[in-house]
Amino acid sequence: GLQCPERHHLQFDARWHR
Repeated sequence: GLQCPERHHLQFDARWHR
């Protein structure tokens, strides 16, 4: 997510994003 604007990464980052 942070460095990977991918769909599957978005879900992964969503948990780490505040």
